[in-house]
Amino acid sequence: MEAKILENNKQLTTNVTDELFDSIMNGDNVSPEKIIELQKLAEENNLEAQYHLAFCYQNEKGVEENQEEAFKLYTSAANAGHVPSLFQLGLCYENGEGCYINDQKAIEYYTLAANKGNVDALYCLAVCYENGTLDEQDHQKAFKYYKLAADAGCINSQYKVQQYIKAVSNVSSYTKNKYKTIDESLKS
Repeated sequence: MEAKILENNKQLTTNVTDELFDSIMNGDNVSPEKIIELQKLAEENNLEAQYHLAFCYQNEKGVEENQEEAFKLYTSAANAGHVPSLFQLGLCYENGEGCYINDQKAIEYYTLAANKGNVDALYCLAVCYENGTLDEQDHQKAFKYYKLAADAGCINSQYKVQQYIKAVSNVSSYTKNKYKTIDESLKS
């Protein structure tokens, strides 16, 4: 019986936070009442509320912009395993939003989110490896993450996979033509 009540409460708070967030994303004015409701839910450790409230702080939706508060809220939700918050922490660390830029931490959080199926994190990891964010470029890892994200429907990743395949086939054609030309010149 208690488990059923907890499940109903969880569903109710998820519906409330989703409804609030939808209104925020639709450009609706965020009333102080909506923010207070989100704050109450966030204080009760509702992960969705923490995530949505962090978004509000990060994007000045109904509250004054406060990157540090957004970072704290994302951290709280991420520590409890909230996947979108794991991804957002990666972005925070990559861009220095509410914290110092830390590429190692960015990749760490992108990896945690990617391992839990977050497509945006897969794409960001691919970009990091393609650009050599930490050390040298690693095109094999970049391709791996682009392919995983592409398979999950990420259009940008699908484009990048096509670019990689085209680049590899161009190199192969160039190499074949180069050796064919060398081989022909040896016969004459």
